[in-house]
Parts: sequence; C-alpha cells; structure tokens
Amino acid sequence: MDSDLTKPAATASTGDPRYGRFAATAKLLTTFLAGHGVLQALNIFTGLFLLRQLSIEGYAEYSLALAFQTTAISLTNLGLTDSIIPLVGSRAADHKLVGTYVQAARLLRTRLFLVVAPCCAGAFLLIVRGHQWTDSSVLILLFSILASLYFSVSVSCWSAPLILNRRLYDYYLGQWISSAARLGVYVLASAGNLLSAVFASLTGVASILLNGIIVKARAAEFVELPTQVDKSANREVLRCMLPMMPAALFTSFQPQVALLLVSIFGQTLQIAQIAALSRIAQLFVIFSTFSTLVVEPYIARLPPGRLLLAYIRVVGCAIFVGGILTLLSFIFPQALLWILGPKYADLDNVVGWVVLSSALSTTANVIWVMNRGRRWLFWRGSFLEIGGLIVFQTAYVVMVGVRTTFSAALFMLAASGAHLVAHAYVMVYGLMKHRQLSASA
Repeated sequence: MDSDLTKPAATASTGDPRYGRFAATAKLLTTFLAGHGVLQALNIFTGLFLLRQLSIEGYAEYSLALAFQTTAISLTNLGLTDSIIPLVGSRAADHKLVGTYVQAARLLRTRLFLVVAPCCAGAFLLIVRGHQWTDSSVLILLFSILASLYFSVSVSCWSAPLILNRRLYDYYLGQWISSAARLGVYVLASAGNLLSAVFASLTGVASILLNGIIVKARAAEFVELPTQVDKSANREVLRCMLPMMPAALFTSFQPQVALLLVSIFGQTLQIAQIAALSRIAQLFVIFSTFSTLVVEPYIARLPPGRLLLAYIRVVGCAIFVGGILTLLSFIFPQALLWILGPKYADLDNVVGWVVLSSALSTTANVIWVMNRGRRWLFWRGSFLEIGGLIVFQTAYVVMVGVRTTFSAALFMLAASGAHLVAHAYVMVYGLMKHRQLSASA
C-alpha cells in the first residue's frame, strides 16, 4: 500500500486543486479506516481470546497488571508527547524542528519514568498483597509492567512525526506486525498449554518493543535529532502542556480507578468481570484514535473562521454514534455478552451502563483533543475537572462503595460525565475567547 498521502498526482491530472484536496482527504480516511480496522480487529480478537482461554483468576492477574501498565504510561506522558503536534503545527517539513521537540519530549518522559517506576512498583505490590497470588507470578507481572512502561516512551515519541506527515500506513505498520505476532504466540501457547497471565504479560512487553523498533525506523526520515539538548525546547514543551498537567496527572488514574478500587475492596471475580466489560468499551477506541490521528491535525491547521462549524459537526457526530451504540446495548445486551463468553453471561444488567459510560468518555475525549489542537489549555478547566472528580468519587466511595461489578459500572458512568462537563466548559470558553479576539481584530 502506498503510504505517501501528499503526492499531488490527482491535482496534476485534473488541473483542479479542489479535486486534489478531496483525493488526499479520501486517501487519508481510507488509510485510517483500513489501518485502524485491521488493528482494532487484531486487538479485539486478542483480548477476547485471552478472556476465553485464561481462567478467571489468570485473567484477573493479567488485567490488573495491564491496568497498572496503562496508568503508569499515562503518568510518564502527561501530554508531553502530545504537545509535539500542536507545537510543530504546519511546519512538519522542518525536520530539525521536529527532531528538537521529539528529543525534548523523550528526555522529559525518561525523567518521569525514573519517578513513576518505583511508585508504580510499590503500589502494585501493596494491592496484590490481599490476593493469594504466587510470589513468582507477582514479580514477573511487575517486571512486565516496568518494561512496558520503559519501551512505550520510544513508541509515543516516534509516532508523532508520522502523524504530522500523514503517514498513517507507516504509523500502523509496526502495530499490525507486533499485534499479529502477539496473537500468533498466544494461539501457539494455548495449544501447548503454556498460556498464563505471566506468559501473556511478557509477550505484551515483546510486542511493545517490536512496535517501537519499527515505528522509529519508519519515522527516521522525518526527524533530525539535534546533537545537543535544547533547553528552550524543553521549556516550550512544558509551557505548552503545563496548564493541563494537573488534570492529566489526575485523570491518568481514571480509566482504571474502578478496577483498582474493586481490587482493593472486592474479590478476584469482580476484577475479572470489570476487566471483561472493558473489552466492550473497545468499541469506542476507533473514535478516540480517529480524533488524535485525523481530527486534531485538522483542527490545528483550520482557519479561525471555520472553527465553530467544525466543532459542531465533530461533537454532533460523536453524540449521535455514542447514542446509537448505547441504545442498542440496552436493548440487546446478550449480543455483547455472547462475545465475552459463558463465564460472564450474568452481566446483562451492567452492559448498557458500561457502554453509556464509554460513549460519554469518548465524547469528552473528542472535545479535549480538539481543544488541545487549538492549544486551548486553561488552568480553570483543569481545576474544574479535578475538583468535580474528587468531590464525586469521594462521596461515591463513602456512601455507596465499589465492591460489586454494578457499583463499579455506575462509578465509571458518573466519572465520565464529570470529564465531559469539564472539557465542554473549556470548549465553550475557548470558542468565546476566540470570537472576542476575532471581533477586536
């Protein structure tokens, strides 16, 4: 597949620049849908394969390790690598500039790794102490968490140049290869009765490492790393994301907080059930990824006069799609539970609430990505998000508790609503401020 989405062949052949732009946009969307469709299918099939093949205890061990890994990766990012796209903007052809920001983000993330890794290790050992898991399994799972955390730094930093240059085929190539290889290893291990939580976690580490090697090789032509550290670039990256760092720090825990609370107050069965339901939430991953890869660069380059209409269209589409999927999940919950398998067939009263929570969270994420693309990063938005979540979550834990799967689902639903309110507020504030600036000009 041709990965160059910038060739002007269509324009040259027709003489109409509008046709060239339309062809480039169509090719971009086609590459995204094909690329992410294949990746999503691989990830969903892999997750469901593990869900069905691992025992409930084994799946609980694997899922808790994965939750810690996901949270730790967010804590070492805090928007640092995400800042590369808005900082570079339309200057993607300046490879020295891209390299300067890539190096700055890598350096800052590596420093965060040295802080986050020991804290993550201590928290994991503390939580698993209440479960009767073997010491060897716990230590190997901990190693997989820390190794995945370290290798993920390279993947995220080298992915940004590919997104900036619309090289989505190159962006997805490493993920395709590593995901397919991981699934193949799982199938072979299951056939040989070797598949376990420990084996699955270590294979995941190898998959991240392989993806990092491939994405770095594909992005090398767009990046010229400086020979010395540019301290001004470090400060610029920090300055860009600093207003959102408090919220990013706090919300790093949010996708996994229900699972972590169940791990503390519940039993191994509830850990497995919450993790299984999260597989249903993967229906919405494609929309979040589309926002980052396509919507954010588009919004970042958009002329000021077209912002309001673009926001209305994108948010409206997110609400419409999320509403349809939520309605279907309440009407036909058994269709989704059939995918999870017979071990989780008694969760029909929870599925709809989980999908609704995911729909609200996805809409909030779409708004946040667009705000980030315009660099609408305000302190008041962070404080609103953090304050609302702290008040709600504390009250919910004290008054209701998170000991059952159903209570954990409602906990996630209300938290998603709080995220949506905070990001919608920043969106409205940013549009109003933009309108005032346009009027004064």
